[in-house]
Parts: sequence; C-alpha cells; structure tokens
Amino acid sequence: MEDYAKCNGHSNNITTIETTNENNIFDNRTLEDVCGCDIDDDSDSDSDSEVEEDTDDDGDVVKNFYNCKGMIGQKKAREAAGIFINLIKEKNICKCLLLAGPSGSGKTAIAIAISKEISEDAIPFCIFNASQVYSCEVKKTEILTQYIRKSIGVNIKEIKEVFEGEVIKIEPFYDDTYEEKKVAYVYITLKTIKEQKKIKIHSSIYENIVKQKIQEKDIIYIESHSGMVKRVGKCSLYQNMFDIETDTFVDLPKGNVHKKKNIIQNVTLYDLDISNAQPKDDILNFLQNSKSKKTEITDKLRNEINKIVYKYVDQGIAQIVPGVL
Repeated sequence: MEDYAKCNGHSNNITTIETTNENNIFDNRTLEDVCGCDIDDDSDSDSDSEVEEDTDDDGDVVKNFYNCKGMIGQKKAREAAGIFINLIKEKNICKCLLLAGPSGSGKTAIAIAISKEISEDAIPFCIFNASQVYSCEVKKTEILTQYIRKSIGVNIKEIKEVFEGEVIKIEPFYDDTYEEKKVAYVYITLKTIKEQKKIKIHSSIYENIVKQKIQEKDIIYIESHSGMVKRVGKCSLYQNMFDIETDTFVDLPKGNVHKKKNIIQNVTLYDLDISNAQPKDDILNFLQNSKSKKTEITDKLRNEINKIVYKYVDQGIAQIVPGVL
C-alpha cells in the first residue's frame, strides 16, 4: 500500500481508494483552519502549493471536497474522493467504489462525506459489517442482497390534497361524558399569504400533532385523505426573534389553505420488499410478526417490484437514488 491513499483504475468496474494509518496524515492547512493557530512548515506548504498548481478544471471540485466536512488528515484520500465525485456528476463512473484500509483510518468518514457531497438531499447510507452475517436461517447472499437494496433509494412523486399553512391557533374540545377527559375534536387555524382558514380535525390527528410537538408559528400540512401531519419548519417571519436558533425556517405558503401539493416520499427498495412481503390478512399478519425467525424474500417478488419501479421511472413518477453501502 502506498503512502496516504491512491485512486486505482476502473478494473472490473470497481474503483479503489486506499487509506492508511501513517503518523504524518495531517495537513497543516486543515489543522490551522480547525485549531485557529499558525503552523509553520515549509515542506508541507510547498507540497500543498504544488497540489494546487497541478489541478485542472476539475480541481475546484476536488479542492472543495479537499477542505470540506470538517475532516482532518487523509489529504490524498480526500483528493481521490473528490475525483470520484466528479466522475459521479459526469455520469462517467464505474459501478462500485471500494474503500480499503486498516481499522480507524477514516473509511466510514470519507464515505459519509461523499454521500453528503453528491447530493444535498438525503440519500440512503447503510453501514454493513461482516460480523452481522451470523444467521443460520437466512443465506449470506440473501443478507447481502437486503443491504444492497437498503442502499438504493426511490423518490416517489405524488399529488395529494392537503391543508397547508402557518399554525395560528389550536383549540382542542374535550368530551365530558367519560370519567377521564378525552379530546373529541380540534379546531386548528391555518394561515397563508392569501387567506386564513379554520378547519375541524379528528382527535387521532391531534395525537400526531402532540407527538410532533407542533406549536403556533409552525408551518405544517395535513393530508386530507390519510390525515397524516407533517411539520415543515417554523415560519421565516419569526427568524429574527432569537440570535441563535436551531430550527429550520421556511417561507409562508402561497395560495389557498386547501390545495393540491406535489409530495415526494423517500423509500428504499428494501422497504418496498418488506411492505409487499407481509401478509394482508390481519390474523396472518399477527402470526407473521410473532415469529422470531427471519424470512427470505423471494426473487419473484423482487422482480415484480423492480418492474413496477421501472414503470414509474419511465412515467416520470419515481426517481432512483443510488446510495452508499
């Protein structure tokens, strides 16, 4: 293994990035940025300048990844990962990336940084250790196939009728006929730029509101058919109320409160396998869940799910998102 890391060729459709645990894995520029102190080393500064001079048009992306995500050390490995990211964005890439190196050399950290650099949206990131393959009931290839399908995401677009807006007021009404007070129904007032509307919701929907800790000034939407409640964030009009805020701020919705909205659901192929593999009958479902044994998903079911996903992709309803395993 060479010093630091190297990015090998695309032999057998696999790109390899090797990492090592050498003592001199820290570049002074990154330590200076992180620690806030001056570190003088002429040899390291010269080598850094040579790397910057040798970069081509793709060097900007490589250099950005070179100093991103707060990572320290592994200069060559980060540079190789930046080249790999360029190949992904240009769609000129092999089928697999292999991170090789001893324990504790930063393979998982580089993999997480690659997944965040590829896309700002959440992409499937699955960690799989060889020690997890211990089942005598399921084949090793089946377990590996499950983890591979966990690492392949599917974004499904749906058009649903929702009530969306800023929460102005929540008024629960209790039923006094029982010994304990129970919420009978709830009035919730939602506001958009165009209008303000008061809607009546069931007590079961109010339970989801309480679980998500939804309060006034929050932006939410409620699906009219399923009753699912989703908190989007806090209204951006109240962004300057605090000097430091950890919440996500979103703009006040436009249009009417009751509208049709494009909703993207992020699932994986493994989630689709599990949802279709479970029995539909209630008794059979109870018996299936009561079993402690693991069950294998048949190839026939996977092929059927793949056909449906390909059909949705051709229709523009779904999008396949490659993940990281």
